Amino acid sequence: MTTLVPSADLPATAAPGSSGRLRRWLGLASLATLVVGGLHVVAAYQQVEHGELAVSFFLLAAAAQVGGGLVLGVHAVTGVRPGSRLVLAGLVATVGMIGLFIVAHGTGTLLDYVGQQPGTGGHTSSHTGPFAAGIATRNDTLATVPVRPDLLGMATVAAELAGVVGLTALLPRTWRGRALNGMLALCGIAWVLWFTGVLA
Repeated sequence: MTTLVPSADLPATAAPGSSGRLRRWLGLASLATLVVGGLHVVAAYQQVEHGELAVSFFLLAAAAQVGGGLVLGVHAVTGVRPGSRLVLAGLVATVGMIGLFIVAHGTGTLLDYVGQQPGTGGHTSSHTGPFAAGIATRNDTLATVPVRPDLLGMATVAAELAGVVGLTALLPRTWRGRALNGMLALCGIAWVLWFTGVLA
């Protein structure tokens, strides 16, 4: 007599595919994080003339991102899922860097923390020159004059967005929904700030 085995009792066959998807998401997150770290090294070089604080910030960010990218790369090679808290920390840090980029280019909030060189970048002596990374500048009336992001800044944000996609996919399913809701809320706040003129 032939015995039928219920399909629920059969060994799972989706494991290889699941492992492949995990490696791909890990690879994306690792590559994006390493690229961002490298771009921040370039940004640090551009900030040399603007003081040690800006250079130190970019170098510390680059070191953390390169280290995180290498850790994710090891997990991509071994196929082992990293800890959820580690992934969440990387996601929060990456979203924070994007937010900092938006604030730096949309407001003059960071002007007091980074040195500026007067009369540079084609401006007159009554204006302060723009930062190498494109952060907002001020004119002689102390009004904020936002500067368009340069190619380096846009490439960095693009790589960070790719990292956000990869890191979000690596979160547990229950955490993933909450993370997406949080990022949508931040986007909504950014839109309100733009609409009200806080972000230029």
